[in-house]
Amino acid sequence: MIKKVILSIAILMLFISNQTFAQKDTLRTKAINVFMDCYFCDIDFIREEVTFINYVRDRKEADVIVIGSEMETGSGGSEYTLTFIGNKKFAGINDTLKVAVRPDATEDDERNEILKIFKLGLIRYIAHTPYADKIDFNLKEKEKDGEEQKEVVDPWNYWVFRIGSYAWMNGQETSKNTNISGYITADRVTEKMKYNFAIRNNYNENKYNYNSFNYLNIKRNYSASALVVKSLGEHWSVGGFADGGTDTYTNRNLYINAGPGIEYDLFKYSEATHRQLRFLYKIGTNYNKYIDTTIYLKTEETLFQHSLNISYEIKKPWGSISTSFWVNDFLHDPKLYSTGIWAYIQWRIIKGLSFHTNFSSSIIHNQIYLPKEEASIEDLLTGKRSMPTTYSYYVSFGISYTFGSIYNNVVNPRFD
Repeated sequence: MIKKVILSIAILMLFISNQTFAQKDTLRTKAINVFMDCYFCDIDFIREEVTFINYVRDRKEADVIVIGSEMETGSGGSEYTLTFIGNKKFAGINDTLKVAVRPDATEDDERNEILKIFKLGLIRYIAHTPYADKIDFNLKEKEKDGEEQKEVVDPWNYWVFRIGSYAWMNGQETSKNTNISGYITADRVTEKMKYNFAIRNNYNENKYNYNSFNYLNIKRNYSASALVVKSLGEHWSVGGFADGGTDTYTNRNLYINAGPGIEYDLFKYSEATHRQLRFLYKIGTNYNKYIDTTIYLKTEETLFQHSLNISYEIKKPWGSISTSFWVNDFLHDPKLYSTGIWAYIQWRIIKGLSFHTNFSSSIIHNQIYLPKEEASIEDLLTGKRSMPTTYSYYVSFGISYTFGSIYNNVVNPRFD
């Protein structure tokens, strides 16, 4: 019986396969080949709506490479950028289109806006193909009768407010975890000024009960922060920052940090979705009132510290790089410092072969908040408090190779 079932399935699969290969080829011999590198794009939706091109999965086979990038707008929405890079016969024909989407837009609204600029960006390439005579323009040159073009008046004056809270709980017979968090933020972003204000809280409770072992671990974090930044042109910005709160994990009953900062971007800020090389320097005061006496026999102290952060980002047809290097130092003692590096690299090595890695590493010599009392095994295992260390690191990497047909025009969601 089983053999008959297997034989029937094999015959059915062979029949379906033959029918599939007998279908008319859906590839368009005179259409342009497009490679898309766009993580926020609904690729299946675009394939269904734009059927006059060939979608390829190898950039070297593409006539046009489309790279997507995203940045948050001042209203809390998103500005999506599609960069069109001509390849082969279209080499040197490039374009960049942007669209801003409101924060209350639905996913369908977003993908339709992205679809519009995707179609618009392809026109200059389609114009050189037999599909050019199928392009139809419907440009609205004047308003309807009785309508006037009016300037939009924003009653909120660009201010955006958010209030949120969330909680979760999980457990079993020997343990129980509870987490409650909330936040209030206010932001105002324009070309000249940027304001960010926030209040946040987090409460985390872990209970353990096993035989005669009973343990309660509570971590609390309350914080408030403020940031004001003024633009000084396409390369320079200045601003001020302040933050404070309480954090039981780092032994601080109260902390306050405040000071000025200055930033320089080697590239223009208007090119931020494609490339950035920013140098940010900050200096300020650092006040701490500790829960327990520290390893330096302090219950409270005021110190001065400064920091430098260098960030580099670039997105190209061969992949993307995002990296950041930072160093923090207390002015009264240069030996009390921390420094580190973070990097993410996505690299298409050769046809079909891609490599990606995520790496971060820090050298830590400024844990001035550590309690004098030695940590217990329970503190170590439950993560109740910060532990002394001179370094930390994280690394991940992967490699993939794809081969076979370079075309992928068809969308088929069955059994997904």
